[in-house]
Amino acid sequence: MKPSSIIFITITAIIVLCCAGCTTVEEPPSTEITGDQLEEYMHNAAVYARSVDKDEALAAFSDPNGPYVKDNLYIYAYDFNGTLIAHPYQPEKVGTDRTNWTTANGLHFVKAASDAARNKSGYIVYMYPTPGEEQKIDEEMHNLYEVKLGYVEQVDDTWWIGSGIYLSDYIDAATGEMPAEIAKMTALTESAVAYAHENGTPAALAEIDNQDGLFTEGNLYIYAYDYNGTLVAHPYLAPGMKGTDLSGYEGPYGVPVINVCAQTAKNGGGFVVFGWENPEKGGATELKLGYVLPVDDEWWVGSGLYLSDIFGEEETATASKGRTVADVVDFVTKACDHADSVGKEQALQDFGDRDGEFVDGNLYLYVEDFNGTTLAHPIHPQKVGVSRLNATDPNGLLLVKGLCETAAEGDGFFMFMYQDPADNFTLTPKLGYVKKAGDDWWIGSGVYLANLVDPKTGKPLPVISDLTGFVKEAQAYAQSMAKDVALSDFRDPASEFADTTHPIYAFSQDGVLLADTTHPDAEGTDLSDSVGDYGVSYVTEGAKMAGNGGGFLISTPQGEGQRLDYVLPVDDEWWIGAGVPVSVIVDESYPVSV
Repeated sequence: MKPSSIIFITITAIIVLCCAGCTTVEEPPSTEITGDQLEEYMHNAAVYARSVDKDEALAAFSDPNGPYVKDNLYIYAYDFNGTLIAHPYQPEKVGTDRTNWTTANGLHFVKAASDAARNKSGYIVYMYPTPGEEQKIDEEMHNLYEVKLGYVEQVDDTWWIGSGIYLSDYIDAATGEMPAEIAKMTALTESAVAYAHENGTPAALAEIDNQDGLFTEGNLYIYAYDYNGTLVAHPYLAPGMKGTDLSGYEGPYGVPVINVCAQTAKNGGGFVVFGWENPEKGGATELKLGYVLPVDDEWWVGSGLYLSDIFGEEETATASKGRTVADVVDFVTKACDHADSVGKEQALQDFGDRDGEFVDGNLYLYVEDFNGTTLAHPIHPQKVGVSRLNATDPNGLLLVKGLCETAAEGDGFFMFMYQDPADNFTLTPKLGYVKKAGDDWWIGSGVYLANLVDPKTGKPLPVISDLTGFVKEAQAYAQSMAKDVALSDFRDPASEFADTTHPIYAFSQDGVLLADTTHPDAEGTDLSDSVGDYGVSYVTEGAKMAGNGGGFLISTPQGEGQRLDYVLPVDDEWWIGAGVPVSVIVDESYPVSV
């Protein structure tokens, strides 16, 4: 644990906050244990379990008067099939399959803890009720749930053990106080509420959006939502995400994260626990402890810590790998072969299993019929049964329609904008591959542009770095020259900016084409109303993107095929961009006919 001069709130306050809106309960006896002591306790228990017969160990762990029970500290045991096999305070649950049991806020605890145990050992965080009379635990008493910081260790490849400390009992070995990182999180969240009350909502939201502002400290930052689940401020999400309804997002291990946070804030605030993708681990799933507070009756703020932030763990989860287009094609082809083998009904169940073989880090399947109805989706199961034919990405691209029409041809590629969980859910291009699985349905998957690598070198695709580098050079040139001079060069088909792969074009901020060697007759024309195939107003969206600092845009000029564009502002009056056909990206990264 890191030392800290921050004085944490009292234990009594923590108990109240963990159960915001709940009945106050008598404080349990304090065990005041550090993380190192918890690890030692667990390791000793695992050594014991390996040294004796399994039944003897399970009997010892299940004995409420045995040597491994001390106040709120005890050992529980599970096999890797999710069956509880030892528990001193819940003997009636021993022998039952707890795979799908959830805590008060919906966390699939057994799945999360089992994943940590499969990595030999590791920390977990969860909500769990405190023991009541005669040290009995009633999981239906949601008012007794508190945050527990736990540790699990694998005994052998068939079973594992765990234990945990209530947050109110946990101390930092260096300071004798509560963990400094958690104190910092709660203090930052409280300061954001105070700032909003003192300076008003617009000023507070602007400050939360500022990556260099008061509410961003390294990995710790404040985000803000309204009570309907709409994002209203975030320092790292792309500007286009603001105003997006994220109430339907279900995080890893089953928690409807934004809804749970909103409800907790509405009830006065407190701690929440959920799974989230950690950008510093390539988007790998990690448990996260969050803290939320209401600002007023319209919006709330929150912050969060990954377990690795609290405990300073070495990375144990496997980071998302770089992907080639061949990886995606093979993944979808394997799924189609599986469907042929086991039948559609069983295949759809398998494809929708978040913990199944058809989820590989940031690679997963989405399955739809040709009417756009989702048949299986492991990340967003709430979409199953919903017709999404008219669904668009945030730039207005009819992505489901495009995917359906591509699949109808047999197979193929289609690019769209999507939130990347490995990059704070920033909107980023995603290259989808779809394949017809039957007369009335298809299977697809995709790779984010940031993860797409050259199959020969394992490095990012040169065509992408060439595109972005070319536009940045043109931006620097335009900003260093008079506007007329720069535009004259951008119009010149013999200039360096008329590259045959991705020539530079220029628009005014209100949509008038200023320069384009591929469409010289259209120069001076207001193209702000231009709508491409699949519905994107690409000139208007390009102006918005440039106005927000620039970035990638998928343009679909009528009849010209999909194109990935990169745009940057020159100044407040005009912007530039260039694009490369999606087919060129596919050919460079997957030079095989599919």
